Amino acid sequence: MLAVRIALGLLATLSLTGTYTAVAELARSDRTLAATLSLVVPWPLAVLGWVAVVARDRGTDSRYVGRVALALGVAQIASNVALDAWFPYENRYSTPWWHVVALVPFALVPAWASRIEGSRAWRVVLGLARGVAAASTLALVTQLAGVAWVLGASNRDETRRADVAIVLGYGLDERLRARPPLVARTLHGVALHRRRVVRRIIVSGGGNAEVTEADVMRALALREGVPDADIVVERRASSTDENLRFSRALMERHGMRTALVVSEPYHLPRAMRIAAREGIDAHPSPSSPGWPGARHQSFWIVREARLVLASFFR
Repeated sequence: MLAVRIALGLLATLSLTGTYTAVAELARSDRTLAATLSLVVPWPLAVLGWVAVVARDRGTDSRYVGRVALALGVAQIASNVALDAWFPYENRYSTPWWHVVALVPFALVPAWASRIEGSRAWRVVLGLARGVAAASTLALVTQLAGVAWVLGASNRDETRRADVAIVLGYGLDERLRARPPLVARTLHGVALHRRRVVRRIIVSGGGNAEVTEADVMRALALREGVPDADIVVERRASSTDENLRFSRALMERHGMRTALVVSEPYHLPRAMRIAAREGIDAHPSPSSPGWPGARHQSFWIVREARLVLASFFR
């Protein structure tokens, strides 16, 4: 049972801190700053909650709590190594200093707990820790539900005749070239135009001041034979919300009423929620997954599930 508690505590804690960083991302905070603050704000509380879950049978024994905390610190290192191996991209947050700082709460719990054991403060802390443990468990359950929802909703393909295809941008690589998902999205939009399913294409995506995602998409569409007059360029968006907000304004300016939203299947459920919120008469038209392999796709499905759930806290 102890191993089961450790596993559940690990998953729940990662879910809680993951939800926090997703909320920070949607709030347009600096991602590095948000990830760093997660070590200061939710992480120590989540550690306490995790310890409370694992040590609940002897939660008032400070020595036992301390040993559990240190053991969980080792488990945390192991989980970080495993996550880094699974993570399909270069993870700029996963560095040695990050792991060391993340272990600080585990190292401090034993000494801190032995000093205040039996006091009113100790009882308050345990109560707070159990509350955080409950929140972590709720975060885990909701994220599993979010993953199930994304998987179910990503099967929708409602391609039909429309005025325009809104092709959502994707970050360029270090050499300002299109990554595979951006190529797949753009080519899908081109195919819709070639089959005369849509009359025009909106390519939406900002980025570097020198070259934007929209510029790269436009160049690719031109190479594939789409007339320049049929391409509407939106260069300011830096998020899915802005992709659709700015595209709606362009639709109104050009007299376009209906749209197909083009992106990967796992991205479209959240994109369609945003399109509905923006008042766009739109339907999903999924492109092929730009990144092959289960690691990439599972990463993006989990990320989208977190962002969908985090959007309710904005």
